[in-house]
Amino acid sequence: NVLIASMAEPSKKKKRKRAWSDVASSCFKELSLHARFSLLPHALDDVRVHIFASLQEQLIRYDDAIGGVPIKFFHIALAPGCRYGRVHWNDPHIFVDVRVQAIAFCPEVSQRLVGRVNKIGVDYIGLLVHGLFNASIAADNLGELQYDERKDWWTHAGDASAVVKLGTVVDFELTSFDHADGLLSMHGKYESIVGQGEANGHIEPDTANNGEDRS
Repeated sequence: NVLIASMAEPSKKKKRKRAWSDVASSCFKELSLHARFSLLPHALDDVRVHIFASLQEQLIRYDDAIGGVPIKFFHIALAPGCRYGRVHWNDPHIFVDVRVQAIAFCPEVSQRLVGRVNKIGVDYIGLLVHGLFNASIAADNLGELQYDERKDWWTHAGDASAVVKLGTVVDFELTSFDHADGLLSMHGKYESIVGQGEANGHIEPDTANNGEDRS
């Protein structure tokens, strides 16, 4: 088991290039965590391996202490001043405090995000953000988009060429989010079409949206 005891932003260092560095208003954060592990005696054969395995089980699951979803843990080391594990009375577990760096997805309300449509309904569209996180936009938040029952997609009331269908990439504003059993669910308000494409394919910029390429 692992308990995230505290969290702090790391000290400012020279920025390194990262895959998400081009994401506007990035909701990815690099965090410095203080975690406490409770290990059984058999884990003493290789403490680092067992700690790493425990951390892996926390990936892609919302954590209240972090305020987001960890997607990567690295630089695992004993916490400052903690050279050994501790035992408490007749508890068989050994408690170990460590410092660990993490990359976490920490969305904030009013943030602008981009998602690819993976579900279409008469009263909503479903999105996949960064290929990992679920989001949805209810019909009331789809602005001037109207559902076309015959084609099972959404079109702009004033521009029939502006189509939101499976594979479409859209820009939206995060209005709320919740989580249950570690699964994050986001809710948003439609802003614009970024581009068209297949579920995992190339994105074609939206040329119907005033000629603006937001890809």
